[in-house]
Amino acid sequence: MDYYSVLLAVVLGATVYLILQYLFADPRSPPYSDWTGGFIDLVRLIRTKNRRGISSFVEDRVKALGTPTFKVRVPLLGLNHVFVTDPDDQKRLAQSERKLGLSNDMGPAWKDLHGDDLMAMSGKKHKHWRRIFSRVLTRDAFEGFTPVILEEVTKMIDRMLMSKDPIPLKNQLQITQLRTMGRLLYGIDFDKELEKERFDQLVIDFELILGGLFGGPGKKKGVEARARQMKWLGGRFRRILEERKAIMKRRDVDDEKRCGEKKTARNAMEMVADALLEDEEGPTPENFQIALDNLYLFLEASHSTSIHATTATFGFLLSEGNENILADVKKELQAVKEFSPEAEKTELAFSQGCITEAMRLCPITSIVSFRLPKGQVFRTKDHTIRGPETIALEQNSNLLNPKYFPNPTEYIPLRWIPGNKHSLSLASKAASNPFGYGAHYCMGYNLAYFNIKATLHTMFTRADVSYQLTEPLEFETRMFPSMQVKNGLLLRVEKQENLGAARAAA
Repeated sequence: MDYYSVLLAVVLGATVYLILQYLFADPRSPPYSDWTGGFIDLVRLIRTKNRRGISSFVEDRVKALGTPTFKVRVPLLGLNHVFVTDPDDQKRLAQSERKLGLSNDMGPAWKDLHGDDLMAMSGKKHKHWRRIFSRVLTRDAFEGFTPVILEEVTKMIDRMLMSKDPIPLKNQLQITQLRTMGRLLYGIDFDKELEKERFDQLVIDFELILGGLFGGPGKKKGVEARARQMKWLGGRFRRILEERKAIMKRRDVDDEKRCGEKKTARNAMEMVADALLEDEEGPTPENFQIALDNLYLFLEASHSTSIHATTATFGFLLSEGNENILADVKKELQAVKEFSPEAEKTELAFSQGCITEAMRLCPITSIVSFRLPKGQVFRTKDHTIRGPETIALEQNSNLLNPKYFPNPTEYIPLRWIPGNKHSLSLASKAASNPFGYGAHYCMGYNLAYFNIKATLHTMFTRADVSYQLTEPLEFETRMFPSMQVKNGLLLRVEKQENLGAARAAA
């Protein structure tokens, strides 16, 4: 059989397969974006990548197919998903997560680089470990975290003041956030030279692991970096477990010593150690490793969200045309004389609106994917999805939809505050889910907001410091975050007494 005969047989076979698939498909199943096996979908993705990433592609497909639910197959990119974009359908799927036995589809590299963490878990195991790590997110924990966060942000401002040239805010936030989380999560003492060296390696490994999440040549380096991290974290956590166990034993022997002997947990490692020691399963080798995996997940999740959301919020507040918004948020922040968990929850509603609106216009994550098991069925308004299937909840295409957000490209923090003409309906608010969906909703979201507000408070209540953008606010699309401020938001940071001379020279 010659080459052309083989080629003809392959083409005819593929054609017959597609025709049969079309004829015998469930009429209520989602339509394919493209019946050629993904080639045209790939072309469309390339064509739209320079606009708003995959959200532009989704908008095109929803409009062309006339449905917010459709299938996409792009083997070259590992895409074989059912896209669900309607907010009501997304909400119902999230509410049925445990009933349907959904699990997060984190991609092939996740397990090698993250192990058995909360993002990969489901069911009772997932619920159990969320309870273990909830110790890190209590009000008492935040009370202990507050002075560390404020101290590190103050040091960041002082570093920025030393530069005479414009400086990328994102880069400074990255250093600050890693130092902050190094102290809050692992108890790193930067006054010790060996600890500082270990932190420098942590920063290098952090970037390597993040770079390996999307596979390719970076995965090997990411796996090597994870091995180093686990070795260091494991040694540190094992020592802390022994220390906490000894404290608990002494406490149990003599209750009268309890007040003098009880040592409040100061960082996440100590809090998780206490939770494990009190748990009926105890710190078994398997639980020890799961705890390490999630202690690292907390570093990555809190770091990534905080730096990108804070950078975007500053960019909008300092942009031309938003002077009144900046004045209002400064007034609110300056009215809080001492930043605390109580003040963060009750006195900073407008600041919260500013952050949430920035995350709408510069979203961190576009897609959250779930795996629907074989035998399970989920029905959207228009279609039936039968497992096994990967369902992609894509939200960024809704964030600039005037149906949900009037004047969608404008920065209007008042949207998120009830009782004014800009206030959003509950249905519109449901279209924005920056921290995920359902049982897998990011459990550290309140720590992220707390951290961002603490940064805003520290920076905008410094009466001796001013911040100026050196270029217009622009964004660029990426795999992760799905959108970020271009050039890291170049700022000129100056002492107030120097402003007059600088303006005169200009």
